Amino acid sequence: MSNIQAFNMQVTEERIRQYPRNVLEHGAGIVGTSVMQDPNLHVIAKTIYSYLCAYGDSDCLPRDQICYDLNINKNTYAKYMKQLVDCGYITRIQTRDENNNFYRNIYEINSEV
Repeated sequence: MSNIQAFNMQVTEERIRQYPRNVLEHGAGIVGTSVMQDPNLHVIAKTIYSYLCAYGDSDCLPRDQICYDLNINKNTYAKYMKQLVDCGYITRIQTRDENNNFYRNIYEINSEV
């Protein structure tokens, strides 16, 4: 390629600008890069994990709200939440009521895997 041809070529370079507007004003969380780089996790599992991390120490995140916000159905949520539990990124705690009947699941994000 001649110098004239090289001079006429436009070089397109993409750049990512962090936080040009404050997207963090409504809350933020910490997501481990090891989770995002885990080739065994499906992208939907990573999305659910990121969503949960964004809410940090919230007392209650209803499954229906998570599914609505992520535009996934309950079966998809259950499938990929199970993957997160099986990989050890999330712990599921089954709670019981005063009659020892199943009440609900509580999910905890693990800081050590």
